[in-house]
Amino acid sequence: MRIICFCLLTALVSCVTPDSSGEDHPGIYYWKTTWELNPERQAELRAAGTRQLFVRFFDVDWNFNQGQAQPKGILQLPDSLVVDETLAITPVVYVVERVFRQPVDAEELAQRIGRTIEGMSAGHAALRAATRWQIDCDWTPTSRDRYFAFLRALQTQFPDKVINVTIRLHQYREREDNGVPPVSEGLLMCYNMEPVGEPETQNAIYREDLLRGYLKAPPYPIPLDAALPVFAWGAAFRDDLFLGVVSPPAASPGFLDPVGGNRFLVLKDTTLLETFVRPGDDVRYDGANTAALLTAAGLLRDRNEIRDLILFDWRMDVLENWPLAEVWTAFY
Repeated sequence: MRIICFCLLTALVSCVTPDSSGEDHPGIYYWKTTWELNPERQAELRAAGTRQLFVRFFDVDWNFNQGQAQPKGILQLPDSLVVDETLAITPVVYVVERVFRQPVDAEELAQRIGRTIEGMSAGHAALRAATRWQIDCDWTPTSRDRYFAFLRALQTQFPDKVINVTIRLHQYREREDNGVPPVSEGLLMCYNMEPVGEPETQNAIYREDLLRGYLKAPPYPIPLDAALPVFAWGAAFRDDLFLGVVSPPAASPGFLDPVGGNRFLVLKDTTLLETFVRPGDDVRYDGANTAALLTAAGLLRDRNEIRDLILFDWRMDVLENWPLAEVWTAFY
């Protein structure tokens, strides 16, 4: 097998690591390829109650031409980067599931990913000393064995790190087929519940009835945090043909007319997030409003295995459009 080449990047980052003192650690994901959280924006997050940042460092996908796993979308960090010392940072790596359907060497992949995280963390002692890394992967019964072997290898090679994994709702409930990851903790993703491109989907991002159904499962064998969505989008259709994801629709006289529930009718030719729509097209709003988020926070609070509530994800307008502090108060 060819050697997997990962770039090692250097970043100046400051952080602290959540401890096991029983204190609350509300957090938010940062899921971008460039760093936009300047000190002023960090201060706003801190004032809203944020104590943790789950920062996507890079993705890993399979390059079929080269027959190897490769990093992509590496987070570009400026040399002058400064992070509030009161915010704990957890590096996150998203591994596309198909990587583990290939003849990947679990030991080598673990080594390359771990070294790349360390390389990106180099230059700042606090980040190098962080005790937790998160691996995000939507594994299946087909890819489970290779994925779990990778997790074991990562933990063995980096024994000073707590390896945390994301767990989708179907994985949380269907444990016999999916298995339970061989790690000490995880994070339950309570969003992206239905296919976005299906016209019969009611709300691709969040549905309370589906969450309630999944949470009927017995407590998970490992401690979990949970994540709720503070994002939304529109799904545009023409005669049940999916046109694409567009900006979240809202009533707009002359352009979009509400037709009941979370559906809007296009009245005039326009472009929404580079997708052209015309009169008669249908746009569905996907997302959770404040009331839904507060209810979800209460449902998760009642699960004994869930420790902290993390929100997905930060954008410049997130504090303007989403009540972060109110949602966290409903959980803690």
